[in-house]
Amino acid sequence: MHAWYRQPVMWIAIALPAISVLAGVGLAITAHGGLDASPDPVRRIAQVQTSDEAADRRALELGLRAEVELAEAAVVVQFATDSAPPATKALVLIAVHATDSGQDRRIPLSPCGADRYCADSAPGDARFDLLLTDASGSWRIVGVRELGQQRVALAPAWSAPR
Repeated sequence: MHAWYRQPVMWIAIALPAISVLAGVGLAITAHGGLDASPDPVRRIAQVQTSDEAADRRALELGLRAEVELAEAAVVVQFATDSAPPATKALVLIAVHATDSGQDRRIPLSPCGADRYCADSAPGDARFDLLLTDASGSWRIVGVRELGQQRVALAPAWSAPR
């Protein structure tokens, strides 16, 4: 009869849980940011989360539509000719990363032409949900930027009632 430490099966039985514990500790150390992909404040009622959709409804009422052009170091937002936003000095483009809230970006935009707003910074080259709003948050139009996409159409999250 051999001692327990000379049995290969015993070392496998010890190594598997030890590797699992070490991998878990390694993941906990290297993980950063949260997984909450929604920047909106939400109310949690039982198992349902609700958020305020008044800004989406207001954008639908105003008929807002725009196109965002994303370059490496700049953002240009051009509103459609028939959908200028209410007079405002500044807008905010919020780029919400699909899985890592540490990569979310809040980019202030300033006027740079007729119905046109610009910024000197841009979100990274990843998939983002884009939200364009005025500084007070009274309206909001949204779009999705897929990986590598340079132009994104923004529209109200709600569609017109039928």
